[in-house]
Amino acid sequence: MKELLLIACCVLIASSAMAGPVKIGIEKDHTLTFNGERFLPLGVAPGPPSDFKTPDGKNGWKELADGGINYFRSGPSEQNWDDATLKKLEADIAAVEAVGGIGAWVFLRELSNLEPNHPEREAMLRRMINKYKDRPGVFFWKNEDEPAWGKKSPEGLAKGYKLIRELDPDRPVITIQAPRNTIEELRRYNDSCDISGADIYPVSIPMGKNSHLPNKNISVVGDYTKRMVEVVHDQKPIFMVLGVTWSGVVPARGNTLIRPTFEQMRYMTYQAFIDGAKGIHWFGFPGVLSEKDQPYGWNWTYWYSVMKPLLSEFKKGTELNAVLIAPKDDMKLRVEGADDIEYLARRVNGKVYVLAAKREGPEAAIKFSGLGAKGTADVMFENRSVPVTDGVISDTFKPNAVHIYRVQAN
Repeated sequence: MKELLLIACCVLIASSAMAGPVKIGIEKDHTLTFNGERFLPLGVAPGPPSDFKTPDGKNGWKELADGGINYFRSGPSEQNWDDATLKKLEADIAAVEAVGGIGAWVFLRELSNLEPNHPEREAMLRRMINKYKDRPGVFFWKNEDEPAWGKKSPEGLAKGYKLIRELDPDRPVITIQAPRNTIEELRRYNDSCDISGADIYPVSIPMGKNSHLPNKNISVVGDYTKRMVEVVHDQKPIFMVLGVTWSGVVPARGNTLIRPTFEQMRYMTYQAFIDGAKGIHWFGFPGVLSEKDQPYGWNWTYWYSVMKPLLSEFKKGTELNAVLIAPKDDMKLRVEGADDIEYLARRVNGKVYVLAAKREGPEAAIKFSGLGAKGTADVMFENRSVPVTDGVISDTFKPNAVHIYRVQAN
């Protein structure tokens, strides 16, 4: 850790694309704001190589930002706080400042845990925060990963959190928990973050081996989302982490390589939003790369086939993004036909939007009533519409189907 002294010598690189202060706020409804404007955090972890390119030679950071990603994790993972780690962190931040629209989620790891038996950490933590707190390419801080499962000190992390926010009141601290532990055990860490959440990667062979709940299907994402809302007493935003490639699918560890299909990832993402997530990031783009993707250090194949098309539905500037970040004007509907439908119904700009997702039960004919609208409902992204009769939408849902309806409000 002595290498942390090197941070005082790193050169700050000025940015032409991204300048000025960054202030990330949290509204009463837990929606985040970026310099006063409501926004939907969409991230990747870990981040890519600092100088990475797309297969056609373009700037990879710009491709991510244009595709909808607005934050990424940087800092040590399995590495130590050595010269290479610090140089990459600086290079990552400089790279995104040159692009704009995307910022680092800086992983402070053990530095954020100010335990009494590690007095050296406080000085190192101060250096890190003071060095980067005014950089436009830094959006969030990350403390210890999965602290409850790792049995990290709640008191040490609370002390570290307090210092971070004293030094930098403009950037939230995020804690991501493992899909483990009891609710009471997880609550011990509520005082060490502004934003909480969990990682859950149900797609595996056999399915659901990452889950410690009875549900081993992909709908367990919603179970963990609601669980984390309960952990924080619905008093903080929740970010969920979904898996592209995780340890339980790595062949070198004796597993079968499998990744979520577009349909699976779409379901898990929307289910998380419906059940209360205010941000989502996707884990494992650098993991187990094909021969085609290895030169880039990034799973561009999955990006172009799954993530970019999915993000195009709700990234910044889209109609659905405005719905997801809108101040709450949510509606209670009556749902008939199955007991495993989850939905979010919201009035925005004179329209009613219904985001509906079905769990794994059999195909069913579903009725949503109480919309207070009539006419025709567009089914977004499906090139079809359904009639709205006396405030009722009727449609068919297959297992893990997602349908998003838009209808003019009366």
